[in-house]
Amino acid sequence: MSLGLESNYVVIQANAAVGKYRSIIESLVASMGEINAVILPVCWCHGDRAEVFPELKGRVFLSREWLGPKLISEIIGRAEFVFASSLHACITALSYGVPAARVPISWGRKYELLDEFEGIAHIDKKEALSSLIHRRRLVEARVVEYADRLDRYWDEVTDVVLQPPMEHCNVSRTLMLCWLAKVCGDQGRLGLTRRWVETLRESLAGYFPNSRFVLSRSLSFLKSSVVTAYCWIARTKTPPIAEPRAEAEMPLIQDDGIGARKS
Repeated sequence: MSLGLESNYVVIQANAAVGKYRSIIESLVASMGEINAVILPVCWCHGDRAEVFPELKGRVFLSREWLGPKLISEIIGRAEFVFASSLHACITALSYGVPAARVPISWGRKYELLDEFEGIAHIDKKEALSSLIHRRRLVEARVVEYADRLDRYWDEVTDVVLQPPMEHCNVSRTLMLCWLAKVCGDQGRLGLTRRWVETLRESLAGYFPNSRFVLSRSLSFLKSSVVTAYCWIARTKTPPIAEPRAEAEMPLIQDDGIGARKS
């Protein structure tokens, strides 16, 4: 490990909100016996800095730079205990079965979802934290269930991207075109739309070099639809409603990943 750790350790997020509980953290770490402490920046953009974290007693390792996310997760996953204010740090600890003390922050109700898990406790709940310290690592059944649900969700997202439901295409296209027409604002700015379409054409052509004809047809239709949508909005002051078509529009991506879908 880059921090030179060779024995058991706890992770302490290098955040000012966590630093306010220095005395409680020192007491809990001391109760664990011979163990090291790693002051670890987790959310660099939120001001995590090890060098300005309050000084702690005992053997302490400081990570003075923000490490890569995978390395941060590995350091958390190998820890004996975690003290953190970050939602991501707490979820990472739960995923590895590492018990954690959650330090509250002044905003965001999203942190309340952490109260559903047994492996994490509020830092002010001394009895609960003492129990977690003696419990050691344990991945909860609820964590496994949520992880499985998340895997299924991303599988569904992948399926939608690769094989988009045709019944939603008109709605998606209408929303996109209305947005483009609104951005353009007036007839004099439609040149911006044309440049956007041309840029999109060139970009997609690089990914689908054998489908230039299909892209040309699809993007030409897109360009004319933008103009139509703008004219409709300018005349009626309301967005157009996509009418169902007898034949589905030709999608950009085939079943085999090239051009329009084969019949």
